[in-house]
Amino acid sequence: MFVQNLNSQMAFVVDRMSLKNASASLVTFCGKATAYAFFFCPGIAEVLVRLWDAPTEVMRRVLAESGVSRFDNLGETAARINSAFPPSMQSLGFVSLGKLLKHLRKQTPLPLGTANIQWYGYWLERWSGRESDLFFAFVKHFHILVADYLPSDATKKERVCVPGLIFVHSQILVNLDSTIHRDAGQLHGDPSNNPSPTFDDVLVDPDAVASTLPLPPTNAIRIMAENRLIMLIRDFLSERASEHPFARQLFAESFACLLQAGARGISIYSHLACYTLCDFLEEAFPIIVRYEQMHPSQQCLINTDFWIEVCKKMVLSQNTMTEIRLFAFLFTIWSTVNSSPERKNKICVELLLDQEVFEKTFTHWCPMVRAYYMRLLCWRLGRYDGEGSSGDRYVHYSNVMSDRIANSCRFRLIFETLLQRLQAVWSHFLWQRQQAAQGKMLPPSTTPCNPAPGRRLLIIRTDTQVAPGGSFLAFDGIMPPHPSAPIGTPSQAWKRDSVISQAASLDIRPTSSASSDFNTEVEREGGLRGFLRSIMGGKSRKAPPLKTTSSSASLPPAPETTLPAGKLTRSATTATQAPRSRASATKPSPQTTPLASRGPSPIRHRNFCFKFSLEMHPKAHHPTAMRLQPPRLPLAAQLYLQNGDSEDTIVKAVEPVGESKAQATYSGRALAEWTCILMECQGFFERRKGEGVPTNKHVETPTLGVEVFSKSR
Repeated sequence: MFVQNLNSQMAFVVDRMSLKNASASLVTFCGKATAYAFFFCPGIAEVLVRLWDAPTEVMRRVLAESGVSRFDNLGETAARINSAFPPSMQSLGFVSLGKLLKHLRKQTPLPLGTANIQWYGYWLERWSGRESDLFFAFVKHFHILVADYLPSDATKKERVCVPGLIFVHSQILVNLDSTIHRDAGQLHGDPSNNPSPTFDDVLVDPDAVASTLPLPPTNAIRIMAENRLIMLIRDFLSERASEHPFARQLFAESFACLLQAGARGISIYSHLACYTLCDFLEEAFPIIVRYEQMHPSQQCLINTDFWIEVCKKMVLSQNTMTEIRLFAFLFTIWSTVNSSPERKNKICVELLLDQEVFEKTFTHWCPMVRAYYMRLLCWRLGRYDGEGSSGDRYVHYSNVMSDRIANSCRFRLIFETLLQRLQAVWSHFLWQRQQAAQGKMLPPSTTPCNPAPGRRLLIIRTDTQVAPGGSFLAFDGIMPPHPSAPIGTPSQAWKRDSVISQAASLDIRPTSSASSDFNTEVEREGGLRGFLRSIMGGKSRKAPPLKTTSSSASLPPAPETTLPAGKLTRSATTATQAPRSRASATKPSPQTTPLASRGPSPIRHRNFCFKFSLEMHPKAHHPTAMRLQPPRLPLAAQLYLQNGDSEDTIVKAVEPVGESKAQATYSGRALAEWTCILMECQGFFERRKGEGVPTNKHVETPTLGVEVFSKSR
């Protein structure tokens, strides 16, 4: 009875999924019903697997990530694992790849009662994962059912022997490849079968030509945050899906291996594939790392050594856009991935500060690559906020002192390595300057370059300007809140790397930044006459100034732009201040006297959002040559090294050899740009601390993206 019911449900699934439109709840139900039919209905799994028609090469890649080669025979392991699963799917158990492919070539009869089902109908697009969520809902429930039969201590080779698992993972990898290689059209097809249309074809029958153009799968061209694979891991690995712990662990470990298999299939010279891989990892890594933090007893899902090797190949790919996208990717996920101190130490020392990577990138011929790489070093790798840095948030309090000592050693190793790399570039610059003084070569240029002609990377505010709490828009402008309403809410916990703006939470400002705009606004001319005057620019009758109180609300600060090399605009907290009247400045109000007698109020601040933006500056003067000094680290990191009794070494001129000789041509420009970036960073820190930010740990980090290049890809 149960099997007959599942067979009738499969007929319903194929019929409904062949329609053009289907609701999300219907798709989810169909995915769950298909998973149960796959397990318990005889012959259904054989049909569904053959509908995927996964390529043999994809299966080999899946097996390689599990440590199984194409000639391995897992007969004993397969017999032990298959016996625990339902008999209806045991025929799909893995023994060896050759036997499995030979079994798929055999024709099998259709299951009883399913002869009238249109297996090869329109629902195939949904079942293969190219259209809707049917396949991904099936994957989720398939792993839940597998976890009921598979031992919890099963190894990777034992998991491969699960009946049908290699086919499901192969189809996941096919969808992952179609997402990464979205520009390749038909991934496994022959491009010669779809020749490009000519002008003659368009003039004869344009509609017919348009209908034959190859279109990529719908899921592959979605924005990455809405990609179905991302939504699958976000849904399955989130905290709300905690009722199936082993199924989540099985899926998380399997998906991490499939990510590595997808990365192995990318050529370092395929720029668009590398670009899309960074987009995908930018969404996937935070979900996987969050799952790791919720389950610290399980093994690490992210293979740091493998991904460091992938990043190195991207850096050495000789493609500037790939390198820029990689540095922006590392800048974005820095706090998430480097939550583990060991992982952070590896990424810093073995990747970013690797001698080959540093010499190639710090003195790169492209100013844009240098700009992104140096900001990654300055704002992320070289940032030091004291003992409570990003790596200390996840330590256990029982070992606080030992962990602090270990983190201090890691910080010192990272900073000393960075300083050594900078001193090596300085030594090459000194040698070039000596050779120029002897007339053997031209003097090295010390003029910093803009990232692009006429453009500069500026720090700008990106949070939304909102009216104070309790106010609303009317014809007379912004109406003030009721006196009994609270002016603002206390600021939330410090979030240095928060991407979401805290613009809605207004904090009490210092007394010097209080504004009396709302009090004087009440006395302005109201009604339709005042509204027309404000639009037409007419002058309204001014009311005498009112006495302000210490609880007066202040307008949100206007956006400002932070210029590099220490040229900063006005403070954000004082940009919209209204000048106080002389009467209120010299004679305090009776209402303010009791509050003033309590002493100065504590200084609070708002967390803002900033980003590096490539802005056009056509009128900006061309940078001139700089007088260089020995390179330094960011101020906090430099003071940290000096407080550790580290002696300043005298750097001597050293002749570059090998590939470093060609890269040393840009050493003067690179050192000048590094000096400008340090001045920009220190100026931003001083300005934010002057606006009420208490310590360096609470200073926001601007985001660094590649939105400006998205239209040109």
